Amino acid sequence: MFDGNYDSEKEIQLEQELDSLMEERHYIEIAKIRWINSDHLIIDSLKCFDQAIQMIHKFLNTSENEFLERYTCIKESRNNIIEAHYKLMSLHNNLQNVQLPHFKIDDLKELATIASEIFNDLTSNSLEELIVSLNALRAKTVTQHKWIKEVLNRIIKNDLVEIRDKCRNKSQKLCDERIDLMKQKQEQWKRSSSVEPVKNDSPFDLRDSGVDSEIDDSLVAEDQFTRILASGKESLISTDFSNATPLLPGEGLAPIPTNKEIFGDKHEISKQ
Repeated sequence: MFDGNYDSEKEIQLEQELDSLMEERHYIEIAKIRWINSDHLIIDSLKCFDQAIQMIHKFLNTSENEFLERYTCIKESRNNIIEAHYKLMSLHNNLQNVQLPHFKIDDLKELATIASEIFNDLTSNSLEELIVSLNALRAKTVTQHKWIKEVLNRIIKNDLVEIRDKCRNKSQKLCDERIDLMKQKQEQWKRSSSVEPVKNDSPFDLRDSGVDSEIDDSLVAEDQFTRILASGKESLISTDFSNATPLLPGEGLAPIPTNKEIFGDKHEISKQ
Protein backbone atom coordinates (compact mmCIF):
# COMPACT_ATOMS: atom_id res chain seq x y z
CA MET A 1 0.00 0.00 0.00
CA PHE A 2 2.86 2.39 0.78
CA ASP A 3 5.45 0.84 -1.58
CA GLY A 4 7.44 -0.43 1.40
CA ASN A 5 7.91 3.08 2.86
CA TYR A 6 6.86 4.62 6.14
CA ASP A 7 4.01 7.09 5.89
CA SER A 8 4.51 9.20 9.03
CA GLU A 9 7.20 10.27 11.47
CA LYS A 10 5.03 8.96 14.28
CA GLU A 11 5.03 5.47 12.75
CA ILE A 12 8.82 5.53 12.50
CA GLN A 13 9.17 6.68 16.11
CA LEU A 14 6.72 4.09 17.46
CA GLU A 15 8.43 1.25 15.60
CA GLN A 16 11.83 2.35 16.92
CA GLU A 17 10.45 2.52 20.46
CA LEU A 18 8.89 -0.94 20.11
CA ASP A 19 12.16 -2.37 18.77
CA SER A 20 13.97 -0.91 21.78
CA LEU A 21 11.43 -2.43 24.18
CA MET A 22 11.66 -5.82 22.45
CA GLU A 23 15.43 -5.71 22.82
CA GLU A 24 15.01 -4.88 26.50
CA ARG A 25 12.62 -7.79 26.91
CA HIS A 26 15.07 -10.14 25.19
CA TYR A 27 17.76 -8.90 27.58
CA ILE A 28 15.56 -9.73 30.60
CA GLU A 29 14.50 -13.10 29.14
CA ILE A 30 18.16 -14.15 28.79
CA ALA A 31 18.75 -13.26 32.44
CA LYS A 32 15.62 -15.20 33.46
CA ILE A 33 16.90 -18.32 31.71
CA ARG A 34 20.33 -17.97 33.30
CA TRP A 35 18.95 -17.52 36.82
CA ILE A 36 16.38 -20.30 36.49
CA ASN A 37 19.15 -22.62 35.28
CA SER A 38 21.12 -21.60 38.36
CA ASP A 39 18.11 -22.41 40.50
CA HIS A 40 17.97 -25.91 38.97
CA LEU A 41 21.71 -26.42 39.51
CA ILE A 42 21.48 -25.58 43.18
CA ILE A 43 18.44 -27.83 43.70
CA ASP A 44 20.33 -30.71 42.07
CA SER A 45 23.36 -30.06 44.28
CA LEU A 46 21.18 -30.25 47.41
CA LYS A 47 19.91 -33.66 46.31
CA CYS A 48 23.54 -34.77 45.95
CA PHE A 49 24.36 -33.52 49.45
CA ASP A 50 21.43 -35.48 50.87
CA GLN A 51 22.44 -38.65 49.06
CA ALA A 52 26.10 -38.30 50.10
CA ILE A 53 25.20 -37.85 53.77
CA GLN A 54 22.71 -40.72 53.64
CA MET A 55 25.36 -43.07 52.21
CA ILE A 56 27.81 -42.20 55.00
CA HIS A 57 25.14 -42.96 57.60
CA LYS A 58 24.47 -46.24 55.84
CA PHE A 59 28.20 -47.06 55.90
CA LEU A 60 28.32 -46.44 59.66
CA ASN A 61 25.34 -48.74 60.19
CA THR A 62 26.73 -51.55 58.01
CA SER A 63 28.64 -54.43 59.59
CA GLU A 64 32.42 -54.31 59.15
CA ASN A 65 32.19 -57.77 57.58
CA GLU A 66 30.13 -56.39 54.69
CA PHE A 67 33.16 -55.13 52.80
CA LEU A 68 31.51 -54.72 49.40
CA GLU A 69 28.48 -52.96 50.86
CA ARG A 70 30.63 -50.57 52.88
CA TYR A 71 32.83 -49.82 49.87
CA THR A 72 29.74 -49.17 47.73
CA CYS A 73 28.37 -46.75 50.33
CA ILE A 74 31.54 -44.66 50.44
CA LYS A 75 31.93 -44.78 46.66
CA GLU A 76 28.35 -43.54 46.19
CA SER A 77 28.90 -40.85 48.79
CA ARG A 78 32.07 -39.66 47.05
CA ASN A 79 30.37 -39.68 43.64
CA ASN A 80 27.54 -37.54 44.97
CA ILE A 81 29.98 -35.12 46.57
CA ILE A 82 31.80 -34.82 43.23
CA GLU A 83 28.46 -34.25 41.48
CA ALA A 84 27.48 -31.57 44.02
CA HIS A 85 30.84 -29.89 43.47
CA TYR A 86 30.32 -29.95 39.70
CA LYS A 87 26.81 -28.46 40.00
CA LEU A 88 27.96 -25.70 42.34
CA MET A 89 30.99 -24.92 40.19
CA SER A 90 28.61 -24.63 37.22
CA LEU A 91 26.47 -22.32 39.34
CA HIS A 92 29.43 -19.98 39.85
CA ASN A 93 30.27 -20.10 36.14
CA ASN A 94 26.64 -19.47 35.20
CA LEU A 95 26.50 -16.32 37.35
CA GLN A 96 29.94 -14.95 36.57
CA ASN A 97 28.76 -11.35 36.97
CA VAL A 98 27.87 -12.02 40.60
CA GLN A 99 29.98 -12.93 43.59
CA LEU A 100 27.76 -15.48 45.29
CA PRO A 101 27.53 -14.36 48.92
CA HIS A 102 26.55 -17.57 50.71
CA PHE A 103 28.32 -20.43 48.92
CA LYS A 104 31.71 -19.02 48.01
CA ILE A 105 34.76 -20.21 46.10
CA ASP A 106 36.38 -21.31 49.37
CA ASP A 107 33.38 -23.56 50.01
CA LEU A 108 33.89 -25.12 46.59
CA LYS A 109 37.51 -25.84 47.49
CA GLU A 110 36.46 -27.44 50.78
CA LEU A 111 33.98 -29.66 48.96
CA ALA A 112 36.64 -30.73 46.46
CA THR A 113 39.00 -31.61 49.34
CA ILE A 114 36.31 -33.73 51.01
CA ALA A 115 35.74 -35.65 47.77
CA SER A 116 39.44 -36.35 47.28
CA GLU A 117 40.14 -37.41 50.88
CA ILE A 118 36.99 -39.32 51.84
CA PHE A 119 38.70 -42.73 51.49
CA ASN A 120 41.71 -41.69 53.60
CA ASP A 121 40.10 -42.21 56.99
CA LEU A 122 36.99 -44.34 57.39
CA THR A 123 36.89 -44.40 61.18
CA SER A 124 33.60 -43.52 62.83
CA ASN A 125 34.93 -40.30 64.38
CA SER A 126 36.32 -39.08 61.07
CA LEU A 127 33.12 -39.85 59.20
CA GLU A 128 30.99 -38.16 61.88
CA GLU A 129 33.12 -35.02 61.44
CA LEU A 130 32.68 -35.36 57.69
CA ILE A 131 28.90 -35.43 58.10
CA VAL A 132 29.09 -32.23 60.17
CA SER A 133 31.16 -30.55 57.43
CA LEU A 134 28.79 -31.67 54.68
CA ASN A 135 25.76 -30.47 56.65
CA ALA A 136 27.42 -27.08 57.12
CA LEU A 137 28.10 -26.80 53.38
CA ARG A 138 24.57 -27.95 52.65
CA ALA A 139 23.18 -25.23 54.94
CA LYS A 140 25.17 -22.62 53.01
CA THR A 141 23.77 -24.02 49.78
CA VAL A 142 20.21 -23.76 51.11
CA THR A 143 20.76 -20.11 52.03
CA GLN A 144 22.30 -19.48 48.62
CA HIS A 145 19.21 -21.02 47.04
CA LYS A 146 16.95 -18.65 48.99
CA TRP A 147 19.04 -15.70 47.77
CA ILE A 148 18.67 -16.80 44.14
CA LYS A 149 14.91 -17.16 44.64
CA GLU A 150 14.82 -13.66 46.06
CA VAL A 151 16.43 -12.29 42.88
CA LEU A 152 13.95 -14.21 40.72
CA ASN A 153 10.94 -13.03 42.74
CA ARG A 154 11.82 -9.43 43.53
CA ILE A 155 13.67 -8.37 40.38
CA ILE A 156 13.34 -10.61 37.33
CA LYS A 157 9.67 -11.54 37.73
CA ASN A 158 8.58 -7.92 38.21
CA ASP A 159 10.76 -6.68 35.35
CA LEU A 160 9.28 -9.28 33.00
CA VAL A 161 5.70 -8.30 33.84
CA GLU A 162 6.54 -4.61 33.41
CA ILE A 163 8.33 -4.99 30.06
CA ARG A 164 5.57 -7.24 28.73
CA ASP A 165 2.97 -4.56 29.44
CA LYS A 166 5.14 -1.88 27.86
CA CYS A 167 5.61 -3.96 24.70
CA ARG A 168 1.90 -4.68 24.47
CA ASN A 169 0.91 -1.03 24.88
CA LYS A 170 3.50 0.20 22.39
CA SER A 171 2.46 -2.47 19.89
CA GLN A 172 -1.15 -1.32 20.20
CA LYS A 173 -0.16 2.30 19.56
CA LEU A 174 1.81 1.28 16.48
CA CYS A 175 -1.12 -0.81 15.27
CA ASP A 176 -3.52 2.13 15.75
CA GLU A 177 -1.21 4.48 13.87
CA ARG A 178 -0.87 2.10 10.93
CA ILE A 179 -4.62 1.57 10.74
CA ASP A 180 -5.14 5.35 10.68
CA LEU A 181 -2.57 5.68 7.89
CA MET A 182 -4.25 2.94 5.88
CA LYS A 183 -7.64 4.59 6.30
CA GLN A 184 -6.18 7.91 5.16
CA LYS A 185 -4.67 6.20 2.14
CA GLN A 186 -8.01 4.61 1.38
CA GLU A 187 -9.70 8.02 1.48
CA GLN A 188 -7.08 9.41 -0.90
CA TRP A 189 -7.76 6.61 -3.37
CA LYS A 190 -11.49 7.11 -3.08
CA ARG A 191 -11.15 10.82 -3.82
CA SER A 192 -8.84 10.18 -6.77
CA SER A 193 -11.12 7.44 -8.09
CA SER A 194 -13.98 9.93 -8.34
CA VAL A 195 -11.87 11.90 -10.84
CA GLU A 196 -9.90 9.17 -12.56
CA PRO A 197 -11.23 5.64 -13.09
CA VAL A 198 -9.29 2.90 -11.37
CA LYS A 199 -7.57 0.64 -13.89
CA ASN A 200 -8.70 -2.97 -14.06
CA ASP A 201 -5.22 -4.23 -13.22
CA SER A 202 -5.05 -2.24 -9.98
CA PRO A 203 -3.93 -4.46 -7.08
CA PHE A 204 -6.53 -2.74 -4.87
CA ASP A 205 -10.17 -3.09 -5.84
CA LEU A 206 -11.88 -0.40 -3.81
CA ARG A 207 -15.31 -1.46 -5.02
CA ASP A 208 -15.09 -4.80 -3.19
CA SER A 209 -13.41 -3.33 -0.10
CA GLY A 210 -10.00 -4.70 -1.00
CA VAL A 211 -8.36 -2.06 1.15
CA ASP A 212 -10.71 -2.84 4.00
CA SER A 213 -9.68 -6.48 3.83
CA GLU A 214 -6.05 -5.43 3.95
CA ILE A 215 -6.80 -3.45 7.08
CA ASP A 216 -8.47 -6.56 8.49
CA ASP A 217 -5.36 -8.59 7.64
CA SER A 218 -3.24 -6.00 9.40
CA LEU A 219 -5.43 -6.24 12.48
CA VAL A 220 -5.06 -10.03 12.49
CA ALA A 221 -1.28 -9.74 12.14
CA GLU A 222 -1.05 -7.19 14.95
CA ASP A 223 -3.32 -9.34 17.12
CA GLN A 224 -1.02 -12.31 16.55
CA PHE A 225 1.96 -10.14 17.46
CA THR A 226 0.23 -9.01 20.65
CA ARG A 227 -0.50 -12.62 21.58
CA ILE A 228 3.17 -13.46 21.05
CA LEU A 229 4.08 -10.67 23.44
CA ALA A 230 1.48 -11.86 25.93
CA SER A 231 2.96 -15.37 25.81
CA GLY A 232 5.74 -14.00 28.00
CA LYS A 233 3.23 -13.75 30.81
CA GLU A 234 2.15 -17.37 30.35
CA SER A 235 5.74 -18.62 30.46
CA LEU A 236 6.30 -16.47 33.53
CA ILE A 237 3.25 -17.84 35.32
CA SER A 238 4.27 -21.42 34.50
CA THR A 239 7.70 -20.83 36.04
CA ASP A 240 8.03 -21.69 39.72
CA PHE A 241 9.62 -18.69 41.43
CA SER A 242 8.49 -19.43 44.96
CA ASN A 243 9.51 -22.91 46.11
CA ALA A 244 12.47 -21.88 48.26
CA THR A 245 12.43 -22.85 51.95
CA PRO A 246 11.39 -19.92 54.19
CA LEU A 247 14.19 -18.17 56.06
CA LEU A 248 15.00 -19.54 59.48
CA PRO A 249 14.83 -17.25 62.54
CA GLY A 250 17.95 -15.09 62.59
CA GLU A 251 18.96 -16.15 59.09
CA GLY A 252 19.72 -13.18 56.88
CA LEU A 253 20.29 -12.95 53.15
CA ALA A 254 22.97 -10.86 51.50
CA PRO A 255 21.81 -7.70 49.66
CA ILE A 256 20.28 -8.11 46.20
CA PRO A 257 22.92 -7.59 43.47
CA THR A 258 22.87 -4.65 41.08
CA ASN A 259 20.99 -4.78 37.77
CA LYS A 260 24.27 -5.05 35.87
CA GLU A 261 25.23 -8.07 37.99
CA ILE A 262 21.82 -9.69 37.54
CA PHE A 263 21.36 -9.04 33.83
CA GLY A 264 24.94 -8.74 32.59
CA ASP A 265 26.33 -6.17 30.16
CA LYS A 266 23.57 -5.23 27.71
CA HIS A 267 26.07 -4.31 24.97
CA GLU A 268 27.89 -7.64 25.28
CA ILE A 269 24.57 -9.51 25.05
CA SER A 270 23.66 -7.51 21.93
CA LYS A 271 26.95 -8.55 20.31
CA GLN A 272 26.17 -12.21 21.02
